[in-house]
Amino acid sequence: LLLGALVHSHAIIIIDSSLSDANQLTSFLDAVKLFLKEQVSAIAKFNIIRCTGGLTSFADNLLKVLPGVVQEGIEWLDEAHSSSFNAPMTNNLIEAVTRAIACEGNDAVYILTQGRSALRSYSSLFNMLQLSHVPVNISVYECTDPGALDDYKELCRVCNGRLHVYNPKSPVYDPIAPVSSRPSSAASSINSTSSRTKTPPSLPRDDVLLVWEELERGRDTLAEIQLIQLEKQTVGRSDKHPLPKPCKEEYMSSIQWIDIVVVVDTSSSLEGRFSLIKRKLRQLLREQILHKTSFNLIQFSTDVIKWRDHLVPTTPQNISAAREWIDGMGVSGSTNTLEALQEALSISGAEAVYFLTDGRPDQPPDLILSQIQQLRRIPIHSISFNCADSKANQFLFRLASVTGGRYHYYSEDITDPKGPVTHQSDDLQLLSDEISHAHDQLTQAQQLREACNRLKHPGHRYTYPIPRRKKPKRL
Repeated sequence: LLLGALVHSHAIIIIDSSLSDANQLTSFLDAVKLFLKEQVSAIAKFNIIRCTGGLTSFADNLLKVLPGVVQEGIEWLDEAHSSSFNAPMTNNLIEAVTRAIACEGNDAVYILTQGRSALRSYSSLFNMLQLSHVPVNISVYECTDPGALDDYKELCRVCNGRLHVYNPKSPVYDPIAPVSSRPSSAASSINSTSSRTKTPPSLPRDDVLLVWEELERGRDTLAEIQLIQLEKQTVGRSDKHPLPKPCKEEYMSSIQWIDIVVVVDTSSSLEGRFSLIKRKLRQLLREQILHKTSFNLIQFSTDVIKWRDHLVPTTPQNISAAREWIDGMGVSGSTNTLEALQEALSISGAEAVYFLTDGRPDQPPDLILSQIQQLRRIPIHSISFNCADSKANQFLFRLASVTGGRYHYYSEDITDPKGPVTHQSDDLQLLSDEISHAHDQLTQAQQLREACNRLKHPGHRYTYPIPRRKKPKRL
């Protein structure tokens, strides 16, 4: 994994190869080709943008990864490099990132660069990434400047991206040192010369995280293979000897039942935020529903639309078909909550319903609750999405309570201080405790560094800003 792991199913790769040294350029392009062969071949859709010597792209929009398409992209890259080898080394990274972020259906942007090349327009890139609605990940090939690595890390932080660094010659980088808070590479360069003489190797924790992500993807692939084997074993098997069901909660704790129905609000009030919901639904399919027994999806606004009339097995084919159905969702109309819940509860075999909405229903809440209690009693887990309406959140809390479900609250930038207390699962509580513990350890490490520098240079005071502990979002 010279340039890291590609963990999104729909991604645009930006290649910044503005290098003057021919040997370095050849080595960098070899790493890029290996990345395309090994990583891009395993996702659903992709595109390639080259921002050096003019802005060019492999396709106008995202392309499905079909046999031979990735190889065509590699050949296109070779041809583009050859045709512009003697052209002026202009850099169009800002325009390339802007185009990638605006692409419909794109989940993430991956910038493959070398050295300090992508930092030529640092301030402009920093300001633009602050407004990005998709993560922008940066893979840096052969960069040993600690100040530049700090700048790259800050760019990834502001857009929820990841940084991967590959240095063949064991670079020097200090992951404990604080990142400069202002968008300028000069400040981080000064700090690097004053306090970083002998430091640990480059970004060990980011590499560890990437390894864990690869392990998770391996587990997902193994689960798909086991599912196919299970289907083959059922051929010719008598109904008198059914296969045992898998355990209810082997993988995740967010969904605890094995036969579920997911109901999603698609009313017009979600305009502008629905892309996030679709992205989360695709993640839900990939990380949780895949490991269940059967499922179904329902979208509702003024009308209620079921993906299937009944529960379907969680085969790779059904998961892929559900992902395409989610991609085609759009927002319109009002919030017909009662009919949506009635349709969900009428699906035979469902053990639980997951109900996501962002506001008040069309019908009176008391009427909905009374009607629901007369139907089949299964847990309804309600999720309030970006809703600051206390009455609407109280209704969702009551809906979950009377049916034996759980109430969850998710918000990007708004809060409901008068809203009910959301359910906190055990794994989220453990994660919150780990974050607090890590923050305390980082604080102690920075205090120890300051004390060592005072002993080394009496009369000088070195201070390092302690990062402010952010309050975790309510999930």
